[in-house]
Amino acid sequence: MRKIVMVIAFIFAASLTAAAQSTSTSTPSTAIPAGTTRSMALRITTLAPHVLLFDASAGHHVLTIPKEQRQFASMDAFLKYCVATFGGRPVLDSHGKLVAVVGASVVRGRAISIDPTTHEIVEHADPIVAQLGGFSKKVRIGTRTYDLSSPPTKSLRAQASRRVSPILLANNPPGEVDSCSGGACAKSTSFVTNLFIYYSVGSTTQQTSGGFQQSSVFCWKDGFIPWICTKSSGSNSLSVSNQYFNFASPIVVGPGNANQSNVTSLTLSVWAFGTVLGIVGDTTGVCGLHTGTGIPVSGARTSSGKLGTCRI
Repeated sequence: MRKIVMVIAFIFAASLTAAAQSTSTSTPSTAIPAGTTRSMALRITTLAPHVLLFDASAGHHVLTIPKEQRQFASMDAFLKYCVATFGGRPVLDSHGKLVAVVGASVVRGRAISIDPTTHEIVEHADPIVAQLGGFSKKVRIGTRTYDLSSPPTKSLRAQASRRVSPILLANNPPGEVDSCSGGACAKSTSFVTNLFIYYSVGSTTQQTSGGFQQSSVFCWKDGFIPWICTKSSGSNSLSVSNQYFNFASPIVVGPGNANQSNVTSLTLSVWAFGTVLGIVGDTTGVCGLHTGTGIPVSGARTSSGKLGTCRI
């Protein structure tokens, strides 16, 4: 009998040891991967009335976005949310009804998020779309679901838009310019994005190699929160200037230029929420001038949308 008790006690002790070992190996590590620093939350502020700054520079890269699809009871509720969240200017019709929300934004660097389930790191070209659509990349308004997954870049510009068809004058710059020199490469882009409930017009300068570079890896925050650690190297200085158009006529809408040092990209744009025509100050096209240091070609020009002759 004593022998049986001893055997049982041994098995029980062994199982406790195995369980303890299993627990210790599954516990998230508080260690930061070598050569990286733990990223901080992206800073969102206002530069001026109705001009939003997404500052992903100096280690502030992490954008927290919803995992589940956002839902709004009506278009009015959706637009009121956009006024409160993105600081846009309300646009009312002749009866005083809210029909659109317009504004502008500057994005310094690239916002990134971590999927809490898969631990996948997701980079966002447009943090407004990311905040609105979250990981589902969709938003439901009333009984209709809108897909926000289309990228605000070349592939979308190639499609006909109901608001602004991407027709360029023959003597205007292309929509995208890639350039490399001595190991440094940059991509300069102008875009017109139409996601039906969200519309934006602007330009982006992106450092693709050389100059300033940044990489991200999965890590833990406080030992249990899925997070992102990053490392960076090199230096640069990026600048974007935009000339906006209402068809052939140049117009002034939003800030005309933006600049920032030591970021992988810089975007300047005007935008609107709503489903009515003639919003974003009737902006139908844009010309972009991309300059800086640490990039191969300073002075690249791009354009997109319906516009007159670029003179930027």
